Amino acid sequence: MDVTGPTPDSGSAGNVSRARIRQLSALALTVVAAVALVARLPPAIRAFDDQATYNAQRGSAGRLLAAADSIDVDNDFVEATLSVLPLDARYAVLLPPTAAVAASSYGIGALTLSALPGYMQFMLLPRRQVAPDQAQYVLCYACDTSPWDHRTTWIWKNAHAVLIGKVNGA
Repeated sequence: MDVTGPTPDSGSAGNVSRARIRQLSALALTVVAAVALVARLPPAIRAFDDQATYNAQRGSAGRLLAAADSIDVDNDFVEATLSVLPLDARYAVLLPPTAAVAASSYGIGALTLSALPGYMQFMLLPRRQVAPDQAQYVLCYACDTSPWDHRTTWIWKNAHAVLIGKVNGA
């Protein structure tokens, strides 16, 4: 007699057992994920709420400077550039000669050095960032001022070697 299909001894019980193990494993994984979600969700929501409250208390200027804080840019410098530079100004961002000088002499980190020109370009729109020889204003972030001293009027500076200058005749 020709028999087609599984017989009771052909391993179908093994297939059922493996399928049941997969179902139980999936259920266990779902339960673990749900427990993790329930455990982590309230602190995450609380953190978002705390950050929203902090941002609301900062006011518009504080919120504007949040990015400066994240890359360790002097807030007074950012505020001064916004108030001093006219909307149609051309400016250049001048940095220390090397990252080693920035770090050892001024405590300026590599992140600040790499992010500052792009950050200032964003903050100062519609003003245009240009090459130093085309600039009307120079934003010196602990730069070497000696090439600029004879042709620049320094209109703002702080105690951290950060200056804003108007290039004479530009």
